[in-house]
Amino acid sequence: MVPLIFAVIGLMIGWFRAQKAGKVVLDRLQYSVAHGIGFGLIGLIASVIYIRMSM
Repeated sequence: MVPLIFAVIGLMIGWFRAQKAGKVVLDRLQYSVAHGIGFGLIGLIASVIYIRMSM
């Protein structure tokens, strides 16, 4: 669940960063997907570390 939340937050951050830079819609989608993947991976790593430390 945590990686999904992080991915959605990354999608929003990427979209707003591209919008602020004045990019077109396809660039906004690319920025949002790239940020979503990155943030999702960070969320996945964080959740794995949390699970491993709680055992």
